[in-house]
Amino acid sequence: MAGSGDSAGSSAILSAVRTRTGGTSALLVLLLLGPTAAFPRLAAAPPARPHQAGQVPKSAAERQDVGWLEAVERHEPGQMDASAKLVAGWSAEELQATGGKMVAGLQAALSRATPGSDEAQRLQRLVNQGVLLHTDVALSLQGKGAAGFSNVILLADGRKQGLGNSLHFEFAAALLKLDTSRPGTERTRAWYRAVSARLLQAGRLGEAAMLLRLWREAALGPRALYPSAFPEDDDFLFDYGCLHEGLMAPGVQVAPGGRIERSSSPGAEYSGLPGSRSDWARRTTTFQTRSDEFVVHAEQAFRAYRRVVERNPRAAEARVRLGHVECVRGNCGSGMRNMRAGAELATEDPVVGYYAAMFLGQAEEARGRYEEARKEYEHAAALFPQAQSPLLALGALADRTGDRRAVGRHASQLWSLPSDGEHRYDPWWSYDGGPRDGESLLRQVYRVMQGKVDDRQ
Repeated sequence: MAGSGDSAGSSAILSAVRTRTGGTSALLVLLLLGPTAAFPRLAAAPPARPHQAGQVPKSAAERQDVGWLEAVERHEPGQMDASAKLVAGWSAEELQATGGKMVAGLQAALSRATPGSDEAQRLQRLVNQGVLLHTDVALSLQGKGAAGFSNVILLADGRKQGLGNSLHFEFAAALLKLDTSRPGTERTRAWYRAVSARLLQAGRLGEAAMLLRLWREAALGPRALYPSAFPEDDDFLFDYGCLHEGLMAPGVQVAPGGRIERSSSPGAEYSGLPGSRSDWARRTTTFQTRSDEFVVHAEQAFRAYRRVVERNPRAAEARVRLGHVECVRGNCGSGMRNMRAGAELATEDPVVGYYAAMFLGQAEEARGRYEEARKEYEHAAALFPQAQSPLLALGALADRTGDRRAVGRHASQLWSLPSDGEHRYDPWWSYDGGPRDGESLLRQVYRVMQGKVDDRQ
């Protein structure tokens, strides 16, 4: 049962919501409660006194709480505006202190508001705006900033990236937990799906790993304590597979950072999650530095894609990716069968057919079946005539077989391609990004959470 502090805090919030006017925020009432279990990384903060609109907060912490409410009200979703920049400048300690009070205060206020009432709807809009604010900040900061730190250094093709344990994503996830209705649960899943796809598309593997951990916990609830438990969700499994397929790529190297935490258990790996000890968390958020790192990531990618295909045999891209991982793991016979099956299923998606043709060409070439490899590369070139990768593969194959005339012909084709990337799209460039719909999914989620789309069933 909530204590008297909870009651006072939620009453103050409801009072502010009732007197809210248009324009800038009149919600100069603090959601001043202790932190909630919904945001476990938040530091404990002492309760503070609620202030009515028009009163001047006295302490720096109170001014910051008011600043958060004003930032949420004024923020233009999708923009890194003044409100987002204000919140982006907060330290981890500042964000933890304010976040704990805001989440707990909103939770108490929502529990006391009559479902479907104007008060409940206004509170929910405040929650949604908070989610979008912190999503925008996290996407913009890219795992950097005062409240986003890195536990490891990830080098992908020579570019340094951090693990990106951004508290802003955790703040957004904690706010999403406040709506337990069916539409709210569906919005939460849509948010995870969109943000995960966006992070994978951008090659932000560390942040994607952290987000997949939060998604898994949200989907499984108490069952998340069991390392072997995974959500029976094709999109989650696909993204999880893409994460580990990306981590097993030869261009990815990892080294421990200054703030890395070592597990206390004997023989354990480095853990990028403060306080995390589960095997699942280590698999998904640890960039392992032992010699078996490739084997670990290949195994996880294989299991994830295989489960997607078991659940949906017509999942064309998952089947092609499964085949690729099987070939990498040494079972190329099964892998080639899966890639061909995926290509047959992808009659409406030439990108998947292109992936399959390129991988089949590699597999045939590795087996010494050069004529079959040439046919696969030519098929990929026919699907995307402006793509350079099939021409490079054909040129290399011709050089291997001593066909100098073909080498020259393919080199001439390469030189004749448009010079700008916009007119020479090559799907091969985006394969490692996994999901290809991150931007469109994110736009849709923003529209729903802004009330521009009715998502009620």
